[in-house]
Amino acid sequence: MQQENLLDEADLYRFNLSPTTIGKRIINCIVDYILFLILLVMTMSVVSAITYSIDPELAENILNLFESENSFLDRIISSILLMLYFFAFEYITSGKTLGKMLTKTRVIGTDGRKPTAKQFLIRSFSRIVPLDIFSFFRENPQGWHDKWADTMVVDDKSLPESIFLPE
Repeated sequence: MQQENLLDEADLYRFNLSPTTIGKRIINCIVDYILFLILLVMTMSVVSAITYSIDPELAENILNLFESENSFLDRIISSILLMLYFFAFEYITSGKTLGKMLTKTRVIGTDGRKPTAKQFLIRSFSRIVPLDIFSFFRENPQGWHDKWADTMVVDDKSLPESIFLPE
């Protein structure tokens, strides 16, 4: 299903759709990473408890894998879960995460449309790129995950309410 462009170029100017402040982006990042870490610890605790109740030896072996110094497996699993966290939150809530809810910001396409699942997936995958945070210190403080997905984070108050009505 092709998505209809809900805003034309004149609307983009009229609603002043420009990226939100770097301060709000930092708050979004901090809140989202704290929530992600809490969810990660809770998930790993539940998985560990279930695994231990089924096979204590297997649980010990898995725990040893994650406790090894610079565990590659740990980084892979954390990266996959981080991508899932951002993709699920932004896709289900039409461009919001807990951090964005607190700062009243949202992801939109650079064309003014609600982002597609593909755009949310690109944003989520791009977050695992090392040093993405430094992409905000350029002249245009837009993260690589925004640039590569053709998205931007804007203040909710700058958007017309009709842009995110159910299809």
